[in-house]
Amino acid sequence: MIKKINLIFFISNFSFGGAGNSIVRLCSQLSKKRYSINIICIGKSDYKKILQKHDIDVIEINKSKLLYSLFDLVRIINKLVKKDVKNILVSNIHYSNVIIILIRYFIKPLKIILVERTPIEELDIYFNLKDFLKKKILKFLVKYTYPFADLIICNSFGIKKGLYKLINKKIYVIYPPSITKVLKEKNFKTNNIKFFSFSRLSNEKNILLILKAINYLKNQNYNYFLNIYGNGNEESNLKLYVKQNNLKKNIKFKGFRKNINQLKDQIYICASLFEGCCNATIEALNNSKIILSSDCPGGNREIILNGRGGELFLNNNFKSLARSMKLIINNLPKQIKKAKMARKNLYRFKLQNNKLSYENIFHNI
Repeated sequence: MIKKINLIFFISNFSFGGAGNSIVRLCSQLSKKRYSINIICIGKSDYKKILQKHDIDVIEINKSKLLYSLFDLVRIINKLVKKDVKNILVSNIHYSNVIIILIRYFIKPLKIILVERTPIEELDIYFNLKDFLKKKILKFLVKYTYPFADLIICNSFGIKKGLYKLINKKIYVIYPPSITKVLKEKNFKTNNIKFFSFSRLSNEKNILLILKAINYLKNQNYNYFLNIYGNGNEESNLKLYVKQNNLKKNIKFKGFRKNINQLKDQIYICASLFEGCCNATIEALNNSKIILSSDCPGGNREIILNGRGGELFLNNNFKSLARSMKLIINNLPKQIKKAKMARKNLYRFKLQNNKLSYENIFHNI
């Protein structure tokens, strides 16, 4: 009888989002005859009931912060490690990864894989003094802890490039399992054209930049329309900007949506200050949307083939975004061709490819 490989996944914040979706899709597809799987997180998980249907246990540590959870984390990992089988711990995202390496000498022997889903350049972007200090310390810890991992995976070559400069260690790239299949192409409707964003409403997603671009264009007598899908801690500030600049006719807040599939808006804007390998952009392409993306650190360029599959604008520059919006509207046939080009390369983000790549690593590490 072949012994199962024992997989332990750790992600401190296991709420709805790109990282969570990637872990759930992968774990749900792995054979339960070949793997035993447990997932550890801090606080409540949005995915627990979904994963229980696939016989995957989610262990929620009842603490408010990762640092308060260290003793529980060590105890739980040691309890999950099994004798006479291959034990692999897969940690996700830099602050969790740093903690796992720092406590590895307090846990039973096992292979440690670190998965990086955001560019290291994120730690050079800060919003206040506290954020600055926290990120500088974290970047220092990444530099001196990551080399002790057994293996490192990034979910885009853009992330790999930045991280390699910092740690100079071999890094593998596995694209996220954003789609299960490439959908049939939909016809682009040129009537009632609208832009849309689809993300958490937080500082790093930079939705305010899109509002500034819409306002800038309006002052030049261009009336473009934007639907905002999502919620988050910046929602009140964004709504205040819309009110103060008399943009209520141009911009609508549509609330949280689970997926892009049913949206009729035609042009997707990703204005993020940084991205890993943006699932929303990939899903938008799979639903035949035109893509307008910030040229930020991470995987945006790769998804749209360095601009051959969509439009790129200067990162955090609302005038550049506004110019790109006009460019798209004034030349829709060319943009539709670009979207078709990007769609031809969507196979890179299929779940099956992601699963096979991870299985190869699990069996050869």
